[in-house]
Amino acid sequence: SIKPPALHFDGTRARTLALAARQAGVRLHCDSHGTNVADLTLDFAERLQEHLPGDLVSVTIPGRWERSCGDALRMEGRGIGVRVVKGQWPDPSNPGLDLGGGFIDVVDSLATGRSRLVLASHDAALLARASGRLSRPFEIEFIHGLQTDSLMDLAHQHTAPVTIYVPYGKGFAPSALGILRRNPRLFLSLFKSMAVRRAQSDDPPTEFSSSVAGKA
Repeated sequence: SIKPPALHFDGTRARTLALAARQAGVRLHCDSHGTNVADLTLDFAERLQEHLPGDLVSVTIPGRWERSCGDALRMEGRGIGVRVVKGQWPDPSNPGLDLGGGFIDVVDSLATGRSRLVLASHDAALLARASGRLSRPFEIEFIHGLQTDSLMDLAHQHTAPVTIYVPYGKGFAPSALGILRRNPRLFLSLFKSMAVRRAQSDDPPTEFSSSVAGKA
């Protein structure tokens, strides 16, 4: 995951990154920022695709912008993958836009698409609602450490592969705490999952027969 603003949306840097990623077989994902740089971010993703197969380029589309469905269709039309999120930055033209409703609108706009689609959220009700509307393949993404057992079960119910997003740097803790503050049910579910795992780790080790151990 890269942040195009930090690279100044530079075409030469896009080419350098894309060629290195192509050689390594690594996907490059463009993170989302404010609406003021949305067009530049989409342009940057398209520059990456000039040197990379479409399935190795993806971009984040936030549900809380009025323009998001159009942006998602633009990326889908180019074969660029879309990661749908509620969004961190509001739309200045409509700051009160419903995040969950916007998330569903973007998902609906991609319901017949074929490019890579990822639903990134820790809102179990929203994920269940979005997943139930899709008949096409999709993935579900959680931030490392916040993937509760109930969220994992939800993904398995919809046979959706799970992607774990591993952030790093000084911004991780405030971001994770913000997610938990906005979603107290996630905090309780996470605490419950941790308690269950701790209890299981205290159980006596299971004894296996030599034949089973040999197969393992």
